[in-house]
Amino acid sequence: MHGETKMHLEGFRVSLYVGVVAVLAVSAVAQAQTSSSSAAAVEVSEAPAVEVSEFSLDTLMSRPEQILLQNAADRYTFYIPLSPRVRLRRATLALAFTNSISMFEPRSQLRVRVNGRVVGQTLLDARNPVRELSVDIPPDLMEPGYNEMEIQVAQHYASQCENPMAPELWTNIDTSTSRLKFEYELPAIQTSLAEIPILINPLGWNPYRLTIMTVTSKLQEFDLALGAVLSEGVATSLKYRPLKVSHAVALPVPEEIGETASGRVALIGNPADADATLFGTSAKASHAVMLPASEEVRESALGRVALIGNPADADTILFGTSDKVARFLPDKIAQEIVGPYIGLMRHVADRSRFVLVISGRDRDELAIAARAFLLAGAELPDVASMTVSDTSAPEVPRYANANAIEAGHRYALSSFGVQTKTLRSGTDSVEFEIWLPPDLFVPASSALEVHLHMAYGGGSDPGSVINLDLNGEFSSAIRLVSEDGGIFLDYVISLPASRLRAGSNTLRFTAHMTPMTKSDVCFTPSSAGLVASIFDDSWLLLTEARHHVELPNLRLTARTGFPLSSPADGSELHVRTTSLNHDVVASAWTLLGKVTQLGAIAPWKVTIGTNPAEPGRHELIVGPIGELPPELIAAAPVRFGPSGLLKAVVLEMAHGQKDSKTVRRLFSVGQSLAQPQAVVQALASVDYEAGPDDRTYMLQFESPTEAGRLVTLVTSVSNSSLRKGVDRLVDFDLWGSLDGDLAVWDLSADSARTTRIGSRFHIGQPDLQSRASFFFSQRPWLWISLLVATALLFAITSVSLLRQRARRNRT
Repeated sequence: MHGETKMHLEGFRVSLYVGVVAVLAVSAVAQAQTSSSSAAAVEVSEAPAVEVSEFSLDTLMSRPEQILLQNAADRYTFYIPLSPRVRLRRATLALAFTNSISMFEPRSQLRVRVNGRVVGQTLLDARNPVRELSVDIPPDLMEPGYNEMEIQVAQHYASQCENPMAPELWTNIDTSTSRLKFEYELPAIQTSLAEIPILINPLGWNPYRLTIMTVTSKLQEFDLALGAVLSEGVATSLKYRPLKVSHAVALPVPEEIGETASGRVALIGNPADADATLFGTSAKASHAVMLPASEEVRESALGRVALIGNPADADTILFGTSDKVARFLPDKIAQEIVGPYIGLMRHVADRSRFVLVISGRDRDELAIAARAFLLAGAELPDVASMTVSDTSAPEVPRYANANAIEAGHRYALSSFGVQTKTLRSGTDSVEFEIWLPPDLFVPASSALEVHLHMAYGGGSDPGSVINLDLNGEFSSAIRLVSEDGGIFLDYVISLPASRLRAGSNTLRFTAHMTPMTKSDVCFTPSSAGLVASIFDDSWLLLTEARHHVELPNLRLTARTGFPLSSPADGSELHVRTTSLNHDVVASAWTLLGKVTQLGAIAPWKVTIGTNPAEPGRHELIVGPIGELPPELIAAAPVRFGPSGLLKAVVLEMAHGQKDSKTVRRLFSVGQSLAQPQAVVQALASVDYEAGPDDRTYMLQFESPTEAGRLVTLVTSVSNSSLRKGVDRLVDFDLWGSLDGDLAVWDLSADSARTTRIGSRFHIGQPDLQSRASFFFSQRPWLWISLLVATALLFAITSVSLLRQRARRNRT
């Protein structure tokens, strides 16, 4: 019995041993398979995906237009941005063009150069004038930054003895059809704060999308203000690249998302399937924390979390006090938050994107960290995280811009980045920008004087010139009359200041020099002397100007941000949201980013909240139609919503002033650089009842609570349509189409529909002479009447005094 039992035990032990070994073997195999599959998954997830971007050449132009290359030799230069975040794999150009049917094919050709290297060429064929040239651009030829792509032509209609400026020598580049295509990867980012200028840069081909993530279930005014500061900081780094902000709330993954007594909510706890009492107790109660149900529980920048709002699949900024953000961060990073904290880490789901953590132990420290990012985001140290001690901001001029000029001051061209340069005929230019305050008023006698120091070579025809273009339009010329060449010191070109425009102005000098020829002899002229140099110690002067402007003017706001961006530090702007809804808040942050980019610096003194503006501030109000304050609805020239009031322009005519030689001699006052076109309008009003209108509106009018202050209102029928409309608004094409005082657009529109329907007012603080000048410049006959009345009064007074004197003499 014992032996049998012993045998059974031994057999059991053997079976158990074999079973354990088998289980361990299977587990090892399974673990190995899991490890290999996990490794493969990690390897796949870390391998960056290939992305594709394609766009037309006209998107690279400041003013989209067709290109016409003329004469025997001509060229046009594009500058192609390449983000340092991109690893380029392939670049191709499809160049659509049409050449003249008079081309002499053996000697006529088109070349494409990128950064000085020829990457493609073709003959210009008169028998096949409409063509497309496909060019592969070597990826290693392009570098982060702006890459120069030059299209050159050599055009001939004969083998010899031809006119190099013959009108039949032309090639047209179709910029709307020609396209650039890039295939690229986004490699994993480097987690250093010094990389922020690389990660947030203006060189992207598409608008920059950003998710600002908070960690409290209910957004508060403090969160709204802090998100605005962070949006301004990002917009400053992006410069002119459109910023589109989304907002989301990150919460720990709830145990359940389902239907409850209060609807669809996220539940953390153990709710009973029974009657519920909110914020109350009962004798037998289960407890649960109830939060708004997120759209989805999914992988995000922070891992698997519950998200409320509309997060974009993009770079993320996470902010909150340390006790709130710690649960979403690795322990090592969470323990580093011992003060105002700025840290950078990789996106959990996409290593090519980042999460910027802004935190602190309390709200004061959190605000210091956000302000440090705003003021010094591009100059942070080469570390993954930092603790900020304190910040300070400088005092800046009211009209701050790197290229700003002030009336009565001399500015060397070197102040605008100009270096002494030798120009070759038709191919080179000296170009620079000056910036004028948006509210500038220039007297009629005011001029922009350009004092040039220059030299030009010999052997040029007396018809040779150096042209000066202002904002792309010909404005003046310098004739180069001496065939022996010459030197000019303090050559003065005087342009009427009224030809300038508010904000940025571009001046460009181009040499057009032709060699001396003999009409009766066919010979090859020399071009060695066809050069001219402009020296960087040349200078310019705006003789006279004042500050006075008429509002509303959406075109002025679109070009310069005025008056929202003035003063430059934002001390006279308040952004007001009608609620703390995610879409409304994101819309306000996006618009504030646009205003920041139109100014020269980040406006750190801007205020934002759901409260009205303090006295002395212009207002940017963002919210759906149903939440607009009643006083604004009453003051607006139109009324939106189901019960609306619209105004239609029935007739619009140019507003002229009666003219005579006497008026022109006696009256010459001046004009505002931002003056809208003078028109006379006939408006019709229509009250209506209608359903929802998904379009978005932008409207400007004088504040009903403070004279001389502007309200800029952006609204739509719902929170969602408002956010989508604002995202579309900040794109280059639609923003550039703003005009008048009312703009309306939908998501598919290429431009906004604009009109002027409201009353106008003036702002500025000119002296008495400026006020009188502006007033009488709009009413010349009143000026004449006043002069006549003054003369009559003087005559009557003189006659009366003479009569009194005569009577005294007789007495």
